[in-house]
Amino acid sequence: ELERLFEQIHLSLRDNGFLLITSSPRNFLTYMRAINGHKIYPRSKMEVEKYLTAAQFKIKDINITKSQIQFLSQKMLTR
Repeated sequence: ELERLFEQIHLSLRDNGFLLITSSPRNFLTYMRAINGHKIYPRSKMEVEKYLTAAQFKIKDINITKSQIQFLSQKMLTR
């Protein structure tokens, strides 16, 4: 599912376009948010990095907090 999503985003972005993805790590805070009715799709840092790289995105920055992981990625040029 993530692979297809990132491939479609890659097709939609212009060359050198940026993508900001926020993911919830698997931890206590994430599960508490889910119990309170929030839709949460927890992903590990390695899992998101793998799919971004496979979809031809270059990860420019990663910001990690207790409740989320943010990935700033740039579309790599395709020829």
